[in-house]
Amino acid sequence: MNKKRLINIWKDPVGSQVISVGIVGFLTLLYNLISSLISKNNFYTEFKLFWTLKFELWIYTIILLFLLIVIWIAKAAKKKKAYIYDAETLKLDKALFSKIRNEILPQDVIVLIKDLGFSGGSFHSDLLYKVLEISKEQKKSDFIFFNPALENSKNQLVQEVEKLHEITSQYIFGMGENTLGVPREWIHEQPERFKEANENICEQESRLLQCYDNFIRLGKTTLKV
Repeated sequence: MNKKRLINIWKDPVGSQVISVGIVGFLTLLYNLISSLISKNNFYTEFKLFWTLKFELWIYTIILLFLLIVIWIAKAAKKKKAYIYDAETLKLDKALFSKIRNEILPQDVIVLIKDLGFSGGSFHSDLLYKVLEISKEQKKSDFIFFNPALENSKNQLVQEVEKLHEITSQYIFGMGENTLGVPREWIHEQPERFKEANENICEQESRLLQCYDNFIRLGKTTLKV
């Protein structure tokens, strides 16, 4: 078995477990063999003694806690491990990041939201529709980053956009030609609903804008663009 095939088996969840069990079994047998030679007992006797040893409950508890800590540290280290690009994947991730930043959800649109927002007054319908465009792109099979950190950040951004869509669909209506907003008549007729609408929209706007800024900063520092 060559090295590459062995690595592929180890990466497979089932294969890695089989190898792990095999290693543990081999080490156990090796320990019993060495122990039998040292104690001058036969191998079967040492093997039987090994599997019939009795431990106090607190020892099992300490071992279990130790294993859980090791697993947690290993998972944390894996998450922190930086993704290593090759020339082709770096090129593709740069292209997608540039497309999102300059075409799908450009920063000038985000600046307009920061300045105007979707609450408290009317706004051009194109502003909201442009923000929602990224949700449509998310449905495309190739709308992914190779870098897991960037992909996760992009997915969080899309989720916040979809939440904004869900909220605005409850409170925002047409107010004229190509104009949307929270109905002004609610100020007198449904003041509580008007207040609720503006608070919910503002809160979700803030989450979306923060998520967008995080995505842009991560993309710039990761891709150096």
